[in-house]
This record gives sequence, structure tokens and C-alpha cells, in this order.
Amino acid sequence: MSHEYFVTAPLEEDAFVSEVAKLADKGRAFLKVIEEQELAAATEHVLWDGLDPKLANDSFLKAEEMRSKKRLHSELKSALDGFIDSQNRLKQARLRSHVRAGLEARRHQVTEPSFDELLATVFSVEA
Repeated sequence: MSHEYFVTAPLEEDAFVSEVAKLADKGRAFLKVIEEQELAAATEHVLWDGLDPKLANDSFLKAEEMRSKKRLHSELKSALDGFIDSQNRLKQARLRSHVRAGLEARRHQVTEPSFDELLATVFSVEA
């Protein structure tokens, strides 16, 4: 039963990390859209400033809203990227541990030749 967990858990984990990576990619695309909207609102503010105070204020508030959204999405993107990186490091550590355990097991399976066997080998080579 534990062997089944060992086989299925990494596959489920990989699928989850893959979904998180897709979400992070969508977040990056959305962040670009927010940046464009922020720039457009800031430009509108500059255009309306001095001409129409209400439109200038509305544009300023819209630009501030976009900056706030951009900040939040940037933090979320950073958290998702950090999660993906940590999962990849954990996966590598598990793989190294698995390889190390395999090498240790193989090392313990190799029997050391006895002193008599070494002597027999040395004398049989000279003959």
C-alpha cells in the first residue's frame, strides 16, 4: 500500500504543480493587461487634467485602482512562482535521496572479499 502511495503521489503532485504553473502563466498575461489599462488611465488623466476635473479625477482613480490590482497580482504571481520553485527543489531533493538510498543499498549488497580470497587471488595470478 505504501508503494502505491509512492508511485501515485508524485504523479498527482506533478499534475498539481503543472496546474499552478498554468495559473501563474495566466496571471502574467493578466498582469500585462492591467499594466496597459493603468497606462491608458494615467494617459487619460494627463489629457483631461485642466480640461475636465471630473474626467481627470475619474481617470486618476482608475489608474490608482489598476496600480492596486497590479500590486496584488504581482504578489500573487511571486507567491505562485515561489511555490513552483520550492516544489521543484523538493522533487530534486527526493530524487537525490532516492538515488542515494539506491547507491547505499547497492554498496551494502556488494560483499567484501575475505583475506583468504584476496590471498588466493594474488597467488593464482602469480602462477
